[in-house]
Amino acid sequence: MTIKSDVESTFSIEDGGHAPAFLGFKQCKQDAELGLGKSLPTERAAPHPSYLTHLDGLRALALGGVLMFHFGTDGFGSGGFIGVDMFFLLSGFLVTRNILDDVVKGIFSLPAFYRKRFWRLYPSSLCTTLCVLVAALCLYSGSLLEQALRSVMASMVSVSNVLFYFEAGYWDSGAELKPLLHTWSLSVEEQFYLLWPGLLLLLARMLGNGRRVAWGATFGLLAAVSFVLTWYWEQNDPSGAFFLLPSRVYQFSVGAALLGLSEHFQEHEGVAVEAAGVVGLTTCVASFFYLGRERLGDEGGWSGLLGSLPSGMKALPTLLGTMLLILFPRSSVARLVLSNSAMTYVGRVSYTMYLVHWPVRVFLGFVANTIPFAHGWLDHWSLMVLLTVVVGMAQYFVVEKRLRIRDSVPSKYWMSMGLVVVGALGTVLYTLFMNGALGVLNLIPKTSTSSSDLLMQEPEQIGSHSPLYELIYEPKWKDGHKVYFPRAMVNVSRMALERWPNGQLTEKFPPARWRNASIASREVADWRTVIEHIERAAPLPLKRQLTPNEGMTMAVAWDLVRTYGVRHFWWCEKKGGKASEVALGGMYPCVLGDPSKVPSALIIGDSEVGSLMPVLSFVGKDLGTSIWSINNVACWLEFKKRWADMTPERYNPSGSIEKQACQLAGFAARKAIDALPAGSVVLLSFKTILWPKYMASNPKSMVFKEEADYIKSRGLRAVFIGILPQKKVGKCLPSLAPPKEDCIENAGTDCYEDYVNSRWYVENVLGLPFVDLADVFRVRPGSNENLFKWSVDGVSLMQDDRHVSMAGALYAVNFFADLYREYEIGRHPITPQ
Repeated sequence: MTIKSDVESTFSIEDGGHAPAFLGFKQCKQDAELGLGKSLPTERAAPHPSYLTHLDGLRALALGGVLMFHFGTDGFGSGGFIGVDMFFLLSGFLVTRNILDDVVKGIFSLPAFYRKRFWRLYPSSLCTTLCVLVAALCLYSGSLLEQALRSVMASMVSVSNVLFYFEAGYWDSGAELKPLLHTWSLSVEEQFYLLWPGLLLLLARMLGNGRRVAWGATFGLLAAVSFVLTWYWEQNDPSGAFFLLPSRVYQFSVGAALLGLSEHFQEHEGVAVEAAGVVGLTTCVASFFYLGRERLGDEGGWSGLLGSLPSGMKALPTLLGTMLLILFPRSSVARLVLSNSAMTYVGRVSYTMYLVHWPVRVFLGFVANTIPFAHGWLDHWSLMVLLTVVVGMAQYFVVEKRLRIRDSVPSKYWMSMGLVVVGALGTVLYTLFMNGALGVLNLIPKTSTSSSDLLMQEPEQIGSHSPLYELIYEPKWKDGHKVYFPRAMVNVSRMALERWPNGQLTEKFPPARWRNASIASREVADWRTVIEHIERAAPLPLKRQLTPNEGMTMAVAWDLVRTYGVRHFWWCEKKGGKASEVALGGMYPCVLGDPSKVPSALIIGDSEVGSLMPVLSFVGKDLGTSIWSINNVACWLEFKKRWADMTPERYNPSGSIEKQACQLAGFAARKAIDALPAGSVVLLSFKTILWPKYMASNPKSMVFKEEADYIKSRGLRAVFIGILPQKKVGKCLPSLAPPKEDCIENAGTDCYEDYVNSRWYVENVLGLPFVDLADVFRVRPGSNENLFKWSVDGVSLMQDDRHVSMAGALYAVNFFADLYREYEIGRHPITPQ
């Protein structure tokens, strides 16, 4: 499964690789992995003769996949995230077996189980969380710090997966800046441990203790039902299917279903067993390298086939391989590979190694990207591996091994743990309070200098002749045209956010809100208006009524609504003006600008168009013109190349809303292009910085080439609006609090090279005019230098590492006003064919 975070972290290691008495296993008196300890530090018990040593090696194998995925470069270990699934299966097998073993012997106790789980897992997890808290307070600021603090709280109460589910989405910040993102899977396991014992006790009453076939069949049926539900869930809510416990039940259940089989095959040897071991190991290792290749642009061969499958289907071969490795401990692979001393030792310390590896990756990468001379060596994979081993081993011996308590726990340890947790939570809440981030997240800069004190105050009157409106112009004119003051426009965006959701700054800007309630308050939303707008903009009937959630998902995908933190702006004009009543190819797309004017151009693109909507709305209103907009986030709208997939016959109303939105947007773009008369202007804006790398992995692919040729063949005037280089390094990262003064630095060598290559591709391969939006943000416009302004007067010009913010869009107001005048947008209203 792919999401904008792409981080599959792991696991908590379930204790006990012994063979239980349950269902005929030999009884094991000790849990050999943890050891029996009544005091601190505990002593490690000697392994029982029937201890399944190869399971330690299996843990090491899964951990190796995850480390390759997180530390690898150039796609090395692209499928290592599947190690999470291996750990889930292994945990389902071990925890179920150990609990039922104690149930059969009549010694199982829920309080004892939870106490052992707590002292096995929580101390080391809390240690990692506290270290992350300290590092975040030292290194992070702004929204990045607030996000890290929220994850600290979620990790301490084992709901990280729920937090990251609600944060997940196209606009979520990159995984490389979230030091506790990997704890989502630990939270899944802890929630599993909380609920699973009760289910097993209930089943024990119903099925009895000796019916191994009934137990296996029950877990197998649960796995099958859960798998089908997860498959359906993934089509409708991919983030939920990724992060939440119900979608992972089938993996735990598959492990539990191995109980009877494990008893039967444990002592088997022979050619079939050897073959099973080889197949299991080969499948798991191969999955580390073949899965996930589609995210790197590899759409051919096995990688392309696997990439086209649902995530649950992609995981099945690896789960099967893991099952084979568990079932046959006497195979040569299990005895010689998984049970060798190095593998088993890594397996025993893998929990702590996993806990520390991702924070090491995040903070080293952050420091390396903030200090230009450190980039390339401080974040090198070898240094990350070394620090993971050093820090992990230190934490293992100092914390994890010392605090493994099996029997009664002295009250002083509970009290100490409680004080540490309360102190950490207090630090988090105090910091959030001081940053104004308790309750509704405040993303408005607290310090901002402007060209006039008036811009810092509530305007006394609104309208085109208000003092506020007049002050957004420089006192001089250029060629008979008004010239805007970009810094004042930045403060206009600040005031718009401050006054949200009440009213407008002027009678023209921002557009009248469709509603004044937050999107989070869905019960008061005017959903009829939202869905009516979607239906009018769709290129064909939707075939079914959208629910409010589906309507919002599609509205966000089409950028009908733009979100800034928790503030939502509807830049498209409301129904009722002359512009909204002109059909384009039978559709009524989003209109930006003056609603009383018939549109004079069309803009097509992805999320880059959405980020430009504030300035397109403002310039259109001020110049007395409007344009249509058709775009979809994370969708290239290849309406010519993939026309066969965008026809009405291929429209699937039961598919995920995200897929429907992309398919409908591509179809709408094609219909709009066909409806425009010759000579019409078509503006294009896409995240072109990804195209060169994609085509490097797919030499036969020419992104948007067929579409560009088709637009030109229709006699239309196409203009490509370039975008800024990605901002992923340096002190001016958008997720950090901007300084009071302007933040000026380069974009990073690699990111700037991608920008240069994408411009060359547009001009020389697509053959389209390229207008350089990035030049607006250069310190010396026209110089082609890699030196940009990323924030002005304490206000960030970037929403994230690749999209301009509302302030950034309005900062480019003169650029778009000149573009409109150059291409005479507004002088020739379009009469669609």
